[in-house]
Order: sequence, then C-alpha cells, then structure tokens
Amino acid sequence: MSEISGHLVLIMAPMASGKGSLISYVLGAFPHIVRLTSCTTREIRPGEREGVDYYFISRAEFERRIEHGEFIEWAEFSGNLYGTLASSITTSLNEGRVVINEIDVQGVLQLQSLVPRDQYTIIYIDAGDWEVSKKRALARAPMSKEHLELRYKRYLEEEKFKPRADFIIQNNDGQFEEAKEALHTIIDDIFTKVEQQKT
Repeated sequence: MSEISGHLVLIMAPMASGKGSLISYVLGAFPHIVRLTSCTTREIRPGEREGVDYYFISRAEFERRIEHGEFIEWAEFSGNLYGTLASSITTSLNEGRVVINEIDVQGVLQLQSLVPRDQYTIIYIDAGDWEVSKKRALARAPMSKEHLELRYKRYLEEEKFKPRADFIIQNNDGQFEEAKEALHTIIDDIFTKVEQQKT
C-alpha cells in the first residue's frame, strides 16, 4: 500500500461520545468521502441496516476470512468480532479517495504497519470522563454490570491512546455544533491536501 494516493480518516472515541452523529454529519457535508462498512459477528440492532452500518456475518464466516487474510484489521470486544476488509480500504485509497472509518485502539495499531503514516489521520472524540460516558450510554439503553465493566476497560485503553491522536475534538454536552465545525475544518484540510498531491 506504499503507492496509495488517498487518505484514511480514523475516528476513535469512547461509547456515547457522539461519534456516530459526527460521522453522519461528515457524510452529508462531504458527499465524496467514502465510509468503510466493517464486518461484525454481533446481532443486528433495531434501526441498523445490513451493508450500511455493518456486514453482519457468522463467527465461522468471520474466522474463515481471518484465516484467508481478508481483514486489514480486526478485534474482539464483548464476545463479538469486528473487522475491516482489506479490499474495502485498498481500492478506495489507491483511487485517491478520502476514506473515513470508526476504529478502536487495536485497529489503529494494526493499521500503523500497513498504511504510511502521512496517509492517515487519527481523530479522537472526547466527550468527558467515564461517569459522563456511562450516564450517556445508560440513558440510551440498559447495560449489564459485566458489559459496563468491559466498556470501562476499553475506555481506559482509549484514554491512554488519546495523546497519540493527531486531533482531539471536544464533544461535551452542549458542544455538538463546535465539534461539527472542528471536524469539518479537519476533513476540509485533508481533501485539500489530497487534491494538491494529485497536481
């Protein structure tokens, strides 16, 4: 992938940080940006769409794809597997497209050895401390104690990684418009950079 001419935007954020709403905004504001659709073994949730939110596949199928080296990155969380197909990212990046993808710490670490550093940007969405994230998440849907504990461990991992992000966007309560504006500016600059590299 050393000859790619596009750019990969990696969105990292704890649960209930508003990352989904921010990504939806970017997709509307930048119609030429490509959103990667990851695969998962978890059950589809109400309102989700196959091939849009995720490709929902069986664990056996996911493991078969791992064995065949089809994922550029994958991770297990809460007993479910999540991964991004190599074919979905390489094609777009080789075409010079700007690609956006939500990712976790494991995924970023795996991608670092595959995509040149100047061809990707890590953006961390910060919505406050753990208590804020937990309160937001529980207001959205109930969670078991065990699931919350797993989320908390993941939150701690993400917090440790936050200083390594290229940009940190604050999205505390009441800051959504400012967060949208900050993200818009970053994406706009990336598109400009990609276009300049083509000339």
